[in-house]
Amino acid sequence: HRPLAAQECANSANPSSSSKPSTTNPENAFAFVSVDNIPYQHIDKSQPDKFPDDWETYSFTRIYYEHLDDCETRSEDPTKPLPSLEAWQFLRKRYVEVVDEKAAATFDDLVPPTLGYTLDRDTGDPIPPPFYAKFSQGKGRGLFASRDIYQGELVHDGTHSDVVFPDAMAFRRYLFSLPRDMACDVGDWHWMQRLDENGKLRLVLALNISSLMNSGDYGGSKNNNVNPKSATSQAFYAIRDIKKGDEILTEYDIYEINWKKVGL
Repeated sequence: HRPLAAQECANSANPSSSSKPSTTNPENAFAFVSVDNIPYQHIDKSQPDKFPDDWETYSFTRIYYEHLDDCETRSEDPTKPLPSLEAWQFLRKRYVEVVDEKAAATFDDLVPPTLGYTLDRDTGDPIPPPFYAKFSQGKGRGLFASRDIYQGELVHDGTHSDVVFPDAMAFRRYLFSLPRDMACDVGDWHWMQRLDENGKLRLVLALNISSLMNSGDYGGSKNNNVNPKSATSQAFYAIRDIKKGDEILTEYDIYEINWKKVGL
């Protein structure tokens, strides 16, 4: 996953208590959320009184540590299950409901989110990216090459599969509308990026397994094997040959982690 939230928030907050994610309550257990039988009341985006008082002013740090009761505990838990198809579907359904109805077109894909998305939307062939999700030693969830990948080959392209929040308020609304563990995961998975050279910084999220791509920056060494060609690109290319079964790793340092710049 993208641990940007925990990485930055740890520098600005010192939570006094933590909460271990529940494995029995379906409201908190990521893998057991059902799309049609969600055990909590539907939250209408037109009724902000259902959210916490003064929710519009919450900073990201306040949401991540206080409202969600210390997401860092979940972020660092290497035993978190892989998101189920039902979980991805619920996250997408809720995004369409409370953020952007037009995103339904983005999610209209023959490739299920548990396999990624259709890599080449131009041809329309429902072929997923060359990776799959499984557990990564010492990191929890991660992505691994499903075949040999050659240097220069396109590995991941979020141009047509990522969603972009219109503003910070929409991002807050989405987090507040989710069960705690799901909100914590979205807090880890989202990132901030300029999608045009002179464009504004945007909040971006992938609601498929591409969000599980880990960083190769560990122990002072850079082991990433995929990167975008520019800071504004959502397409990741292999920077060296990658063997089948190798973990797909990128570089988190290319992303901004100051939420104040996006109104959070």
